[in-house]
Amino acid sequence: MLAILAAMPEEAKYQTIPQRRLADLIYRTLTARDPEILLGNPKRNGMWQGMAKYAIQRLAISDFDQALAWVEEFAFESSSPYFSKDHFLAGLVPVASRVAPERLIGLLDSLQTHDEWPSALKEACQSSMSEEARTVLTEYLDGRENANLRLQGRCALARSILWSEGFGPAVSYLQDLLPTEDVASGISMLAKNYDAGNSPSENAEWIYDHLEHVEKFDILTKYIEEWMQYDIQGAGEWLGKRRDDPGARPVIEDFIKRIREIAPQSAEIWASELSAGG
Repeated sequence: MLAILAAMPEEAKYQTIPQRRLADLIYRTLTARDPEILLGNPKRNGMWQGMAKYAIQRLAISDFDQALAWVEEFAFESSSPYFSKDHFLAGLVPVASRVAPERLIGLLDSLQTHDEWPSALKEACQSSMSEEARTVLTEYLDGRENANLRLQGRCALARSILWSEGFGPAVSYLQDLLPTEDVASGISMLAKNYDAGNSPSENAEWIYDHLEHVEKFDILTKYIEEWMQYDIQGAGEWLGKRRDDPGARPVIEDFIKRIREIAPQSAEIWASELSAGG
């Protein structure tokens, strides 16, 4: 495959459309099969640069130290921020969160004065899949002076817990670490992930059964709004179980209002299905 690349013009503007498509397919195939082959290819044109970050991430999953060594030795300064050493280091941060949490602090500290740092930190938090990584990142966030950064980071960590363990553990994490006034906001952010963790109906059930009355229905409304974008039937059937609960009426009425906006032909059917005592 490298021989095919070598026979092509280096600059994309000199390539035909079929050549560009073939080159893209070759680079993607090389990256998936053996990222070291792509990284060792001396023909570092624009397409190579576009795939290099992904190749380094793939390599880091199997050999993090080797990927880091490649960045330190071969990554080059560029007028484009997307091909700089910092860009490649930032790409290693979410991988470290999964496979090498002991390297996280060093990587984040090396990026702290660069534009890549906030997004790298958020990606690390969202990618954390182990207790060790979450502990490292929680302690790191505790040392930041920016309150909004701490809030965003902890919410991203809670999102990773939501995906792996469900709504309850994620909310417990937020309740343990966030100031009381920020908990509802954090839970609202979690509610945007309708299909994370457990099934949508189990997540909705948890919100309904465990949250305080004052915040429950506001957050549940947001959750149902997100859910119904992908599965109106499932969201409606879950609400049908609560149609005789006076406290759930605002959520049901909001659901019907949105049905009228996106599927008016079925609004009256849902209104009848979800009427109290129906």
